[in-house]
Amino acid sequence: MPKSAFVRWTPKGDETVDLATLKAALEAYREKLAKTGEQLGWDYAHYAFPYRIEEKEKDGLPYLELVGHDPVMYRRLLMTAQTVDGIGVVQITLPDDATQGDSNKANELARYLAKHYQAELLLFNGRVQYFTVGKK
Repeated sequence: MPKSAFVRWTPKGDETVDLATLKAALEAYREKLAKTGEQLGWDYAHYAFPYRIEEKEKDGLPYLELVGHDPVMYRRLLMTAQTVDGIGVVQITLPDDATQGDSNKANELARYLAKHYQAELLLFNGRVQYFTVGKK
């Protein structure tokens, strides 16, 4: 049975929640990894983000499929982004055929996105983490 994690937050001002902004956040993550790799003199981004991003649609619902470069270690992850009742929601799904590597990367990406959006993160195991900015 597929498992899902959810990143939830209240969008600020004119911030939109859709696949384009989610894809932009993933590309920014990949760029950060590439810059780290440049400093190390190593292709770090290829190993730290071992997926290519494909936009797909099923039953009228658009989603991103992250397809692994090495199908033995990383197969795929599915991601959707939308606004539900004024709350931005990113869903990260581990399909039935996901590997342990996919599970680890999905947790890593979920935490990155929660920090990026300053959001609440409902993990695959049901636990909740908060990356929101508190009042001082």
